[in-house]
Amino acid sequence: MLNSHTQLLNETYQNNSLNLYSLLNFKDILKPLILHSTIQSICEIGIEKSHLTTWLASLSHVKNFNYTGIDPAIDSIPEFRGESKLFKENSLTYLNRPAA
Repeated sequence: MLNSHTQLLNETYQNNSLNLYSLLNFKDILKPLILHSTIQSICEIGIEKSHLTTWLASLSHVKNFNYTGIDPAIDSIPEFRGESKLFKENSLTYLNRPAA
C-alpha cells in the first residue's frame, strides 16, 4: 500500500480542468516542506474538488500527520493515516469558535 502512495506522490498530478486557485499547484514546494519538517497537523480551508485533499491523504501515508478539513459543501474526505476531521461549515463560523 505504501508503494501506491509513494507512486502517486512522485507522478505528475494530471487534472483536465484548470484550477488556478488550488494549492495543489504548489505541491512541488509543499512536498519537501512537509516531508522534512516536524509537522503534526494540516488544516485545509475550502476543499472544493478535493484535489489537494487527495494528494495530502497520500502524503500522510508517507509522513504521518493529522488533517482537518473545513468546507460546508463537502460530504467526505479520503482516508488519512493520522487522525482526520471534516467540519461542514464555512471558515468564519469555524474560526470564530471558542478555543477547545
